[in-house]
Amino acid sequence: MSSDQHDRPPDLSFLWPDDAAGPWVAEIDLAEIGGRSECVGLRIAWAGYPRPPEPLRTSDLRRLRLAEMIGRGRPGPGDLDVTSFVRHLRHNGELDVPEAPSPAPPSGPKGGRPPLYDDEYYDVVAEVYRRAFAAGLPPRKAVAEWFKASDSAASKWVAEARKRGALPPTERGVARADEKEQD
Repeated sequence: MSSDQHDRPPDLSFLWPDDAAGPWVAEIDLAEIGGRSECVGLRIAWAGYPRPPEPLRTSDLRRLRLAEMIGRGRPGPGDLDVTSFVRHLRHNGELDVPEAPSPAPPSGPKGGRPPLYDDEYYDVVAEVYRRAFAAGLPPRKAVAEWFKASDSAASKWVAEARKRGALPPTERGVARADEKEQD
């Protein structure tokens, strides 16, 4: 690790496990990886007050809620839940897209059932997905919330958005919204 990385202040710093009394301070370093903030460093040390040092035991570390701590530093509205995130997008006009699906125009005599949604619809699915992913939220749930649809429908739409190239390919059960190859 270079000396400038040691000298730089942490991205998050707060008393732990009690926000008011500590007795330790937790410092978290974040970096953007794959389009979202990820933890790349964690330090826990005695805060120096309000009482003498206490040993940091393994039982204390088992109570550590790292995901919750990192969530404090991830961008996003309010308390980082999907419903308030979607409400924030709508209220602030950050996404100028339709909420209800628009039927796809007929596409010639192919036979079979015509597609229900067009490329523009799947671009909206992808944009909601990307924004939720970047905010550290479950992206499929955000798509379901945005379109007021079931989780199953949202999963199918995300899969179709990937198939059409609006989202990058991924492995089953792994959220991904960046265009880079994963290691």
